[in-house]
Amino acid sequence: MTSDQPRVQIRLYLLAAFILVAGLGSAIAIYVNAAEPADSDSNMVYDYQHSKKFRHEMERMGGKLNMVLSETVQEFEELFQGRNLAYTVASSTIVISLGIFYAAGLAGKKIE
Repeated sequence: MTSDQPRVQIRLYLLAAFILVAGLGSAIAIYVNAAEPADSDSNMVYDYQHSKKFRHEMERMGGKLNMVLSETVQEFEELFQGRNLAYTVASSTIVISLGIFYAAGLAGKKIE
């Protein structure tokens, strides 16, 4: 093991810990400050988008693929609104932090 490896490993562990604390702290702040969706406008849009008439028109204009893509986009957009954003930030933070912890563990092993 060279003298640089322990320093690199310590820096990676500190980086992973910092990312974990900052990301989870941000997720908590987002969760606490997330506004509940407005009932009047969002219900009207939701009801219209899930009506048989809307689905028929979407399918008539673009086929089944249009319907699948439209639903996929709507579900993807929901990940970045309100409390779902907090869950997205928390899970992304955990995955990134675990990846850096793993890289730090590999940095500590002797490379032959």
